[in-house]
Amino acid sequence: RLGDSHTNNPSSSSRDLLTEAHSVAENDALIIQQQQHHHHQQRICILGAGPGGLSLAHYLQQSGYTAVHVYEKASIVGGKTTGVWCQSRQQYIGSGQYTINKSYMEMIELSESFNVDLVGEEMEITYFDTQSKMFRNGADVSAAMIFREIFKTSKFLNMPYLSNPFCYMISKLSLASPLSWGIVWAAFSSILDEKSKEDISKIFRYMKALPDVGFTGILPDTLCETVSNFLDLENMSSSARLCIETIWNKWAPAGYLSCASSVPALFKLKLMQIAPFRGWHMVKPDGYYKLCKAMEEKINGVKGSAVYTSTPIETIQRNDDGGVNIRVNGNEIYYDQLIITGHLNDVVPLMVDSSNEELELSKQIVTTDYVVTLAEISGLPPQPLIYIPSHWEPHSTGHVFLVSKARYKDLESCNNQKECYSIFQYGTSYETGEKISDEKLLDLLLEDIKLLGGTVNIIDGQKRWNYFPHPTVESLKSGFFQKLEKIQGVRCTFYAGSTLNFELTEATVRYSKYLVENRFLFDHPVKLSSMKAKYNSSSTMSHPSWSSTDDVSGRRKSITTTCIETTFHFLSDKVSQMMASSAVTGLIFSAT
Repeated sequence: RLGDSHTNNPSSSSRDLLTEAHSVAENDALIIQQQQHHHHQQRICILGAGPGGLSLAHYLQQSGYTAVHVYEKASIVGGKTTGVWCQSRQQYIGSGQYTINKSYMEMIELSESFNVDLVGEEMEITYFDTQSKMFRNGADVSAAMIFREIFKTSKFLNMPYLSNPFCYMISKLSLASPLSWGIVWAAFSSILDEKSKEDISKIFRYMKALPDVGFTGILPDTLCETVSNFLDLENMSSSARLCIETIWNKWAPAGYLSCASSVPALFKLKLMQIAPFRGWHMVKPDGYYKLCKAMEEKINGVKGSAVYTSTPIETIQRNDDGGVNIRVNGNEIYYDQLIITGHLNDVVPLMVDSSNEELELSKQIVTTDYVVTLAEISGLPPQPLIYIPSHWEPHSTGHVFLVSKARYKDLESCNNQKECYSIFQYGTSYETGEKISDEKLLDLLLEDIKLLGGTVNIIDGQKRWNYFPHPTVESLKSGFFQKLEKIQGVRCTFYAGSTLNFELTEATVRYSKYLVENRFLFDHPVKLSSMKAKYNSSSTMSHPSWSSTDDVSGRRKSITTTCIETTFHFLSDKVSQMMASSAVTGLIFSAT
């Protein structure tokens, strides 16, 4: 290419090659810059102003996009994290998203970038036994629940629960005492055989094999089955089965149904992956409200971007030559890209040109009818969270399973006679699939509050949420998530939100970041590696509210192994410490 003259003059040849290389590099850089500018000038429409939609807009703006519009049909931003003011207090009427854990790395990072503190007081749970009419402290009750269930069905199979001496002792003694830990550890060691321990380990291996974001890849057929069928197909021992079901049932009040429901096992494992079993704190009363408002203000502060509330979308039309037209208030507005964060079964009907794939997938999604009622109640005990485990089961659908006391914005405004509470119920029968009427739900609410010793004075409001969108067992087996990922970006349409990862604020925000880094970062096509590295880094969250006793050596560890440690291995540490200082514990341990 350089010709013979350059061959005779090596120094001249090197200079010319260097000059040409610089010229090519400058030309390539200019082309890339022009392409980036073209991409960043695109008009992007986001449907939904919950944490998923707002974080999407935030990440897009961070990546250089300046024309980002977010549409929300509700009057305020926040989606399912919504709170309302009740007696001068911020009270929760959202669905299930009222707690936070150190494994919520994206949420904490997001809140820190906006200087909003989400982490409130440590989560304190009180359990109410409908048979004995007794309240029990829930700090250590989870382990007791596991062992009581094992005792009920193994060594004392034919003995009624109330006559079971071990169940009685565990329920009456505080698990903070050496005596109780000795009994629990003795029970654990004597009942769980090697097969049971291996079965439990298998569950956690499944969990660790799941991708950090989304459900891509080939899923084992057994994970697509219901929890009951999954445990049967994996040939779980009765003891291991009870341990796993007790762990999974603990999340029933958060909107994820009990193990007796038709929820595929895959989602229980995903929940374990993202939400460890311990270390939970309440979100501060106005935490999510402040964060969502801060994101809204930041988005509105960028020229060309905006968040529109009280603005439902009327129709969506994708153009053959690219771009999307949406109709709002009778006017058509053009966008280069559309991102849907709401439920597919709510948005697809708005598409005048929906494809067969979109229609098919939208029909395969089911949700939980999660009912939250605000009420002023007198006479209840002072505990902030009251769980009613017997109301998690299918035959008790409609009954109150969780009562949450108002978290005050101003403690001096507290009226001790009439407290404000959030009351949680499921609005659809597990067994029949029929929706329970508002009147019936109200009757059950009044009945259950009376059972707790309280009196409902005023009903301040109620919200029925279509919560936890997920595909059915049959849809999972037919490759629901693979099909959904395959149509990402087709006809300028993308999908995000809780359906793609899981119904948790952390999971939703993670997927928003994942989508931006994989589909919208033209100049950094492999930036996702930094996100994966975060989950494997040795750094830890350092919020002052986190307990120093959590002893988590890494963020990834807190996601994937905390469950196994806190459910089983931590018993060994606890017992060894207490046996060193208590001869009684050793005697009980040996005798048992």
